[in-house]
Amino acid sequence: MTGPIARSLKTSPVAMNKARLIAPSIAALVLAAFLAAPGNVRAQEPSAPGWVRFAAALPDKLNRPVIAIVLDDAGLNQRLTRLAIRIGAPLTIAFMAYADNLERQVGAARSAGHEILLHLPMEAMNLEERTGPNALLTGLPDEELARRIEWNLDRFIGYVGVNNHMGSRFTADRPAMETLMERLAGRGLLFLDSRTTARTVAEDSARAAGVPMLARDVFLDNIQTEESVQQQLAVAEDIARASGAAIAIGHPHAWTLAALEAWLPGLEERGITVVPLTAILRSRRLAQNQETIPTSTNNGANQ
Repeated sequence: MTGPIARSLKTSPVAMNKARLIAPSIAALVLAAFLAAPGNVRAQEPSAPGWVRFAAALPDKLNRPVIAIVLDDAGLNQRLTRLAIRIGAPLTIAFMAYADNLERQVGAARSAGHEILLHLPMEAMNLEERTGPNALLTGLPDEELARRIEWNLDRFIGYVGVNNHMGSRFTADRPAMETLMERLAGRGLLFLDSRTTARTVAEDSARAAGVPMLARDVFLDNIQTEESVQQQLAVAEDIARASGAAIAIGHPHAWTLAALEAWLPGLEERGITVVPLTAILRSRRLAQNQETIPTSTNNGANQ
């Protein structure tokens, strides 16, 4: 491993052991043309959906394949989260709802230009999996499920939407997902399906509630080595070139951050742009001739 992040990790006392939705191939070109039009500035009014108000600024060179890199479980290991925030590309960082010091950590990430998700703990198919406090469970009474959803959504501000932590059982349960989507719709948030099960009903539930939805294409670090992460990043590139966009999910592990640090400098030559998650959502909606969507000039400042 080389580079400042890798060097920092090398000297760390911390132990190291630890498609579905693909944007149309023309989406990046449509989005670039939209951004070039006069008057397309970030919506400042409080009534704008949360996924618009808190979207990160769009990078240049959108007339090429794009990849959104999502880092889950952020905030639990605060040192590795700080290293992730230092990465010089617009990542989408999903902060665990029950992490400590969330306001400070999220504020630092937004100030660095990253986009933010709330990483929402949900019930896994394996009931022995530890999902954490106030996790969303399928067997809860309606009032308790609603209380837990609101507890999680109220943990901090400035995020564009949520994605599931675990959730192979919860995301396959239609009534439970309908309850969640109703709450997300009320706040104007998007849902990113991490696709921890092929039986997910997230897309149908989101559509019925009017919630914007995206889904993961690639997991980066199921195999916990830098080499494997690099191979998965290459898969994400292939998907982006074939279909216009790809969404890759990883974690702020030492090996993942080192692989990203080594991968990013060559993207310009390879014709790939890293974008915030909402850039892919915007391009999809524009390509489908949906409503005009205000773009963001947000520099990441906490609001």
